[in-house]
Amino acid sequence: LMKPTICFLSILLTFLGVGCAKTTTSQEASSQELVRVDEGVQHTTRPTARAGVIHQYILPEKRFIGKILIYTTGEMKQLEILAQQGKDYWKPVKRVKAGASSPIEVRTAVSTDGIRILQTTSFRGEIQRVELYGRLSSATN
Repeated sequence: LMKPTICFLSILLTFLGVGCAKTTTSQEASSQELVRVDEGVQHTTRPTARAGVIHQYILPEKRFIGKILIYTTGEMKQLEILAQQGKDYWKPVKRVKAGASSPIEVRTAVSTDGIRILQTTSFRGEIQRVELYGRLSSATN
């Protein structure tokens, strides 16, 4: 009675170990697939109605964005990152709390052709540049 139980546990542990190895490998592969996708991006900056600043980045085509790097001149109080999901619809993606310093890495998983970064007026630094990372092929997510 003990041998079948031990055999079953050995087989189960083998399958679990293989499953974990495959998961790790696919996670590593997906992080390696992220490349800069901000070539040809149109960047505009404008003030908001509440005395903040909107940095807008329009991509030439819809892409999957997995990571955003924000380089600043100092510590940021608060940033809100939004992704365009329709002609006039911007979906909140992430909020960066007070105390973030350069470079600010924002992990996301969104298919979009536009990113907005809303910067409030109560800031100690300014956004110098933004890098968008994703997949080279257009996304359908």
